[in-house]
Amino acid sequence: MIKRLVLVEDNPVTHQIFQEILFDWVVIPVFTAQKAETFLHEEQDFNGVVVMIDLSVIKENGIEWITKIRAAYSDVPVIILSGTEDDAMLKAIKETVVNDCIIRPFYGEVLVNAVENAIEV
Repeated sequence: MIKRLVLVEDNPVTHQIFQEILFDWVVIPVFTAQKAETFLHEEQDFNGVVVMIDLSVIKENGIEWITKIRAAYSDVPVIILSGTEDDAMLKAIKETVVNDCIIRPFYGEVLVNAVENAIEV
């Protein structure tokens, strides 16, 4: 059962907008982190967590990071936020078996739908 959403986003403006959208519309508690490394070190229990992460906050290779999360926690829903339109990168992201990949610009309805779909899985 999904208990919470963790939003990992380093842009303060985007972070604030997402918080407002998600806090108003998502039916589970929303927690935030600004760095992928901090999130990984602080998060001890991934059971019941949906991870929504901006690909640009990952200092190492984003695909490798997602693959590590998937290897350790295969049932954790992962939603990627990205500004890339590079077809090869998008294909590589989707091959990591993410639940969703949302490309900028981000719209509230799309964010909420992605979270709701991840909760239902």
